[in-house]
Amino acid sequence: MNIVNVMQTLPAPAIAPAAPDDVDAIEALLSASALPLDGLREHMGAALVARQDCAVVGSAALELYDNTALLRSVAVAPAL
Repeated sequence: MNIVNVMQTLPAPAIAPAAPDDVDAIEALLSASALPLDGLREHMGAALVARQDCAVVGSAALELYDNTALLRSVAVAPAL
């Protein structure tokens, strides 16, 4: 089975704002992707998560400053 067939059989992840309880799962995703953890906790208010079967399988976060934003990270579970 190729990746296209696998992706067609999985339900689409639900995208939602990150909750404070998601920080450990997001940190695990970032670590698995060799991305830095610095600043994540301070910017959780501008983070999104992708959930599949109640598990966090993706994340994206911004660092917001006055009238600019920095894309701090985007990570997807290695199994996907």
